[in-house]
Amino acid sequence: IPNEVTEAMLADYFGQFGHVTKVQVKIDKETGKSRHFGFVTFASAAEAAGVVRNYGEQREHRILGRLLQVRRDRKPGVFD
Repeated sequence: IPNEVTEAMLADYFGQFGHVTKVQVKIDKETGKSRHFGFVTFASAAEAAGVVRNYGEQREHRILGRLLQVRRDRKPGVFD
């Protein structure tokens, strides 16, 4: 994600797909700058799966004109 993207911007964008319960933009502890990735948590696995499914069907997710890579959580049990 671009440096300018805030957690509020991610919540606003992904809110169109379902109820967002948590957003994190990962920040480098030494520089205080964005690490260019983050996490968005939805209220249900179905909502999150819909975002990933739409991305897989060639629907692009973009913020500030930049294409976002959208992936599901890799933890066991998620999306089961």
